[in-house]
Amino acid sequence: MIQKTILQTNNAPSYLGWREWAALPVLGVRKIKFKVDTGARTSALHVENMEIILEAEQSWVQFIVPDCEIALQQGPVRLPVADRRDIKNSGGNVEHRVVVHTDIVVGHARWAIELTLTDRKQMLFPMLLGRKGIPLGWLVDPSRSRIQGKPHV
Repeated sequence: MIQKTILQTNNAPSYLGWREWAALPVLGVRKIKFKVDTGARTSALHVENMEIILEAEQSWVQFIVPDCEIALQQGPVRLPVADRRDIKNSGGNVEHRVVVHTDIVVGHARWAIELTLTDRKQMLFPMLLGRKGIPLGWLVDPSRSRIQGKPHV
C-alpha cells in the first residue's frame, strides 16, 4: 500500500483541474502534462523501450519517458517492479502491465503513487492520474484546468 504524505502548509482542501502539470523527480521528469480520470482506478504513464531485468532475485524495469516537457536526466530510468496487473484500457481490452512506485509533484504538493507503464502514444496525454493517485481530501473540478500551475521541484 502506498503511503500518501502531502507536503503543504495549510489544511484547506486542494483542487485539481481536469488536466494539470506534474513532475516525477524519481523518474527524472521535471514537467509532464497529465489528465485526471476519476473513472480510472490506476494511474498510467507512457513509456518506450521497456525492458524487464531479473537481478539477484529482484525484477527491475528499465524504460524511457519520451513525452515529458522537461527532463532532469537523459537516458533510461530503472526502478524495481512493484507488481504486475491486468488493467482494462480505454478500448476495453485487458493489458498485462508493470507497476512501479514513485513520487509525483503537483504544484507545491508531493506524494507517493503507483504507476502502470504502458504505450499511450495515441493518447493526448502521456500520463493519466487515476482515482487511487489522488490524495484523500483533494477535490477535482472538471470545469477547470491547470489549477496547480507548474510543479515546484
